[in-house]
Amino acid sequence: NFIKLCKMKYYNHCLIHLVQRSRLIQTGDPHGTGTGGSSVWGVIEGESKRFFADEFSKNLRHNKVGIVSMANTGPDTNASQF
Repeated sequence: NFIKLCKMKYYNHCLIHLVQRSRLIQTGDPHGTGTGGSSVWGVIEGESKRFFADEFSKNLRHNKVGIVSMANTGPDTNASQF
């Protein structure tokens, strides 16, 4: 999803809409409000495919600066924000 959206230039001109000092920044909403965005499947197939399921790995940890993860509002609500 993330790589395909990058290749489609989906993230061009997206604003950083959330900053938590010394912790994280959030972007990926083309509206700049933090409430929008779509997965690559939603872009291609329509609104019904806006979100996709969580993808967890026991081998991945947030233990270094620069780790990128999807941002969501609950289980299986991943779209374009990270």
